Amino acid sequence: MTELEQRIDATARLLLAAAKEASAIVSFDGRVTEEVAARMLGVSPRTMADWRTDVSGPPHYKHGRISYRVSEIAAFIEGGRLQR
Repeated sequence: MTELEQRIDATARLLLAAAKEASAIVSFDGRVTEEVAARMLGVSPRTMADWRTDVSGPPHYKHGRISYRVSEIAAFIEGGRLQR
């Protein structure tokens, strides 16, 4: 496992623990709602929607509601694509 993969894995574990501590619902395959993903990234849900339009944020899934995989949020953070 590369150093980046290790950082992504560690970040995903921390995000999952924080989500569970905040009583956020995490699906069986590690997905969270857009609102939870926005909180994880420290941005607004509107920013998440803008990122979807610009294709500049983490990958999203639409099955009724928009959702994001925690592992992909972690990759987005660790990949250095999140600028504040």
